[in-house]
Amino acid sequence: MSTTNTFSSSSTGGDECVLTPVHDALIDFRSTVRDKTRAKDKSGVLAECDTFRDDALPPMGIRFEDKMGGGGKSVWKLADAKELMKERGGGEEEGGVELFDAGVIYEEIDSRGGGE
Repeated sequence: MSTTNTFSSSSTGGDECVLTPVHDALIDFRSTVRDKTRAKDKSGVLAECDTFRDDALPPMGIRFEDKMGGGGKSVWKLADAKELMKERGGGEEEGGVELFDAGVIYEEIDSRGGGE
């Protein structure tokens, strides 16, 4: 996965609040992929990757784009969670999913000198 934004290694305490939903989604994703891999469910692993991209990341304001060719590396971008949910056909309050403001993440990156 290619990233254009990075967080510094020093912790100011605000990281946890910003990154907790991302970490939780990654932990759930990893657990499901491990279970499906152990069951030799290749199509299930691929489906879980799509679910993570399409369902877990948009409410957090993260767009994950799969790139074809050139090594097929994916990229991520911060975006407005409400817009991402609309794009995927869901509303702002679909299934009681909490939406996150990507602006908060941008502010955190900029405060550390990692913004563009």
